[in-house]
Amino acid sequence: MKNYKIKQNKYKKSIEVLHELIERKKDQIYDNPKSDYFNVLNKKHLESLRYCIELIQKDIPYLNPNY
Repeated sequence: MKNYKIKQNKYKKSIEVLHELIERKKDQIYDNPKSDYFNVLNKKHLESLRYCIELIQKDIPYLNPNY
């Protein structure tokens, strides 16, 4: 496997980890419906995690030197 393929796989694994974190954040939000400050903070974290996934997905094709 070429070097860029290994890097692409690592990026894909990181996306999987971020998806797991998103699920945990969602659980935290739903488990504490009365805590307004906590939920606002968790929603901001959730938004940041989603944005990270988007950025990583955009970078994956550029790891290929032939792109």
